[in-house]
Amino acid sequence: MKFIRLCTLLIFPLVSMHLFADVGETGTSFLNLGVGAHALAMGGAVTSHSSGVHALFWNPGGLGWLNGTEATVMHSEYFQSIRYEYIGIAHRVKSFRIGFSLKGLYLGDMEERSGPSENPLSTFGAHFVAPSFSLATLLNSKISLGTSMKLIYQKIGDDNAVAFGDDIGISIKNGIPGLSAGLAVTNLGSKVTFVNSSYALPTRLKMGLSYSLFSEKLLVAFDVVKPFKEDFEFCFGFEGTVIERLCLRAGYRSGFHNTGSFAGAAAGIGFKFKDFDIDYAFSTYGVLGLTHNFSISYIFGRVKRIGQREERRIADELRRRARMTAETFYRQGLAQQGEGNYDDALRSFDIALIWDPQYEDALKSVAELKKMVRERMANEHLTKGIGDFNEGNYIDAISEFGRVLEIEPTNELARGWLKAASDVLVKIQMERIQLEENVGAKISEYFKRGLQKFSEEEYGAAIEEWNKILAIDPTHQTALQYVRKAESGIREQIDRLLTRVELYVSQNKWTQALHEVNRVLALDPGNSDGLSKKDAIQRTLKNLSAMHTRKGIQYYEEGKFGLAETELKMAINFDASNAEALNYLTKTQFKEKAVSGGDIDELYMRGVNAYTREDYEMAIFYWRRVVDVDPHHVNAKRNIERAEEKLKIYKQ
Repeated sequence: MKFIRLCTLLIFPLVSMHLFADVGETGTSFLNLGVGAHALAMGGAVTSHSSGVHALFWNPGGLGWLNGTEATVMHSEYFQSIRYEYIGIAHRVKSFRIGFSLKGLYLGDMEERSGPSENPLSTFGAHFVAPSFSLATLLNSKISLGTSMKLIYQKIGDDNAVAFGDDIGISIKNGIPGLSAGLAVTNLGSKVTFVNSSYALPTRLKMGLSYSLFSEKLLVAFDVVKPFKEDFEFCFGFEGTVIERLCLRAGYRSGFHNTGSFAGAAAGIGFKFKDFDIDYAFSTYGVLGLTHNFSISYIFGRVKRIGQREERRIADELRRRARMTAETFYRQGLAQQGEGNYDDALRSFDIALIWDPQYEDALKSVAELKKMVRERMANEHLTKGIGDFNEGNYIDAISEFGRVLEIEPTNELARGWLKAASDVLVKIQMERIQLEENVGAKISEYFKRGLQKFSEEEYGAAIEEWNKILAIDPTHQTALQYVRKAESGIREQIDRLLTRVELYVSQNKWTQALHEVNRVLALDPGNSDGLSKKDAIQRTLKNLSAMHTRKGIQYYEEGKFGLAETELKMAINFDASNAEALNYLTKTQFKEKAVSGGDIDELYMRGVNAYTREDYEMAIFYWRRVVDVDPHHVNAKRNIERAEEKLKIYKQ
């Protein structure tokens, strides 16, 4: 009986010589039975690229690349009625990855004989079980280390043995995209004492390289295996993605002797369905026959992570394209600056920063050019103001000095000239009046205030002050003259505003156009041109509001409540009286307004496009929605600031 069991223990490694066992030196060669139909179809050439739950067996170093949780089960039908099962689960816990696996092999209905005979004395079974616990961590972004500690139990008939073993491994992803390397030492540990004999564990050293090609559509892998007391062996494999969810695999492993010319070949197929991997592999053993391997793996939350990775990929691609676009506008701005087209250069730099708000070169160029343009404009107004002063045109000089101070509030030279021009005008006025002292003081005060308002281009307020002088002295020629100048300034303002309204209308910037036409009517409430334009603009805004309402309702019915809210708010922004938009906006308040990363990118790019069209209010609207969803979106925050600066300039 014991003789037969001992023979069984020795024969089993011969039956399983494809495992690279140290033939004649070990009774636990079942430890080297591969797991996962995916790996087996590639001939076991997975030391370099195994990761997740399958790394528990092949290379515990690869476990470090796991993100999340994975589980797998495998069933294999071997020749000679050998059945092999494997289960494994792996999980990430902060900076560590842990895993548990259990592999077992069963041989049943083996016949016991004491010698040549027709009928056996009895039948018995053999059981081999190896539970293991694995631990791995990343040393850095390129290297992962791991270990698997295992208990080994085997039973043949009534006899059994127990041993302990350990695997250690390292997985490396260097700086070359697609290239991976791996190194593992497996089955280090104590000897197995079975019956009256001791056997070493089938210790082996494995080294592997793999390389992915064609955007990871093809994987090529090669492993070298060195059993401690046998010659070098090797295995290689290929995996190709035929369509998105279907993979074909093939491989070969050496180490078969006298078993036929096709021994060692393997092939298989894999199918991905949502969070499941379903794999099949068959392996040839020459005259011994075929083995069939089936495995199912479940990757918890894979579909969600793939979606997140795709969103990150899209976001990275958008950032790359944004930087390329920003560089194009930046180079255009440099060329325009070199040609002296400073206004065009500023606009080019500005657009570059909208595409990439963190573009340092553009930020520096904008700051330098703005400073240069401000200094140039200030000098031009200062020079003209001094010329007007010397020619006795003090009221025009005051206007020019006021513009200098608008550009450079700290310009002391302009402030001094402004005071000098005002003092001269007051002195001239005081010399002309022949009224009582208290009346002269009032006229002087009204005159000063009118000059101040005039220098700030607040012509209506200036007229109010000078009309107070005319109320005292209707024949006051200076006041009459300055009132006419201020009225002329108002007409010029209205003409500029109406021209700007026409420009905005031609560019479909309806909210800016409405703002400007309201400024016209504030200066001249009865302006017929302004009233007719306002009516046309308001009709267009109602149409835009209706368009955004329809889009918002469409998003609402599709369950995209975050985007629906954005469109409905835009509709109300165009027409505050839009009852339908208000109604649906109220409905969205009771819905979960989740917005995905892709939606955020869409909203952000809508803002960029609006800014590029100089539709700053709409750009701000979209970017504020981005910040509402993602408060840490730095680029949206910076772009809002730039758009608000532009609005201030246009509203002046």
